[in-house]
Amino acid sequence: MMSIPQLRRDSQSRRFGHAGFTLIELMIGVAISTIAVAAMYALYEGIQKNSQAQAQVAVMQQNLRGSIILMEREMRAAGMSRQMPKPNTVGFLDVRRFNATAPGTVATPNPNGFPALRVGFDSALLGEPSELLDIAYLLYDRENTGRNDLARGLDYGAGRELLAEAIEAIGFAYAFDRNDNGRLERQNGNIVWAVDANNDGRLDTLLDVDNDGTIDISDVGATIAQDTNGDGVIDLRDIGGPLGFNVTADRIRAVMVWVLARTNRPDPKFINTEAYVVGDRLIGPMNDNFRRRVYVEMINSRNM
Repeated sequence: MMSIPQLRRDSQSRRFGHAGFTLIELMIGVAISTIAVAAMYALYEGIQKNSQAQAQVAVMQQNLRGSIILMEREMRAAGMSRQMPKPNTVGFLDVRRFNATAPGTVATPNPNGFPALRVGFDSALLGEPSELLDIAYLLYDRENTGRNDLARGLDYGAGRELLAEAIEAIGFAYAFDRNDNGRLERQNGNIVWAVDANNDGRLDTLLDVDNDGTIDISDVGATIAQDTNGDGVIDLRDIGGPLGFNVTADRIRAVMVWVLARTNRPDPKFINTEAYVVGDRLIGPMNDNFRRRVYVEMINSRNM
């Protein structure tokens, strides 16, 4: 027989339910909370990493646009300068490939090096005080790290200024007026884009292999099987068709410019499997975690 205090406690238990949580209930609550916090952290971390990746891409694209804008401005001035009386110091002056050097070192021609372009023009054409400028665009290893940047310098000398960071490759192809009759050289109606394949300073090889009016991955196709020109690289110059004649730099009237940039930091969640045509070179696929962008711009001479 239950005592009065026991009956009273039993009655209160039935009236108000349990006075607290069981250990199992507490453990389940803690587990749910932990999962929720972990999910929120993973979401935050993902958003943060994506934001960082997008910021890297934005910086890369800004570098590309800024470098192309300046190069276009000065190349157009060089095209205007060809009417001036100093044919050896104005216009498009040199289309050879050069090695990429560290700051303080003069670049030297190298047929297995990187594309470069040297132009001369009067700065008065840009609305500045008149001065005859001799400018070269080329790659250089600014910090001696094995990673190249794009430089703008006087001639190919040691004094250079940074034009764009983390530039993996640049490329140039040239359209020309062979007979100086005011018309670009064409083949089957398409502009002939050429490069200097043997590094003698004269255009000798066309790049639009399939003659569709563009220089792209379709010009490579499955045709390249070996390094036919022996430069250590399998690229468009191995299959590019010979012009059948040589063209000096002073006949250049338009330039196609490629700039391939890379982000400074890798993105572990991204794998780059793309191949890029950059001028006369096929770059990639690298199969790494770096994002890249290639910018292509056709720059016409103002005096065409």
